[in-house]
Amino acid sequence: MRRFGTEQPKTKPTILQIDNERYEDEAYTGLPVGSILFYCYCIVNEYGERSNPSPLAICDTAQWLAKGTLELEEDYAYIDINGGSIKSVSVSCAIPQPDEAKRIELYRTGTPYFESAVPLPPELPKLEVAPEP
Repeated sequence: MRRFGTEQPKTKPTILQIDNERYEDEAYTGLPVGSILFYCYCIVNEYGERSNPSPLAICDTAQWLAKGTLELEEDYAYIDINGGSIKSVSVSCAIPQPDEAKRIELYRTGTPYFESAVPLPPELPKLEVAPEP
């Protein structure tokens, strides 16, 4: 008699590396550099039955991989760390019962997140307030 289902993964996926493309927004994965990434996976057996999902892996350090730059040659300019797209993400997943696994289904979502300290320009312009009608 066959047992139904397959064992749920006990460990969350491990994010090994994140590659960014600085000059192409909304390309590749469609997620901007600096996004918070969420990953989980399930195991599918030979009958197409899926396990319950693994614990969730949360990567909130993607913004560390692309730093902003300050250019002072002509005019004051700051290039934001969040320009560009996440090109690819390498992920490792543990399989609790390798003999039962036909494939792994990896699930990803993300949310844009911007963490930067934009330096203030040497002289701030004064804001003009429009008169009330």
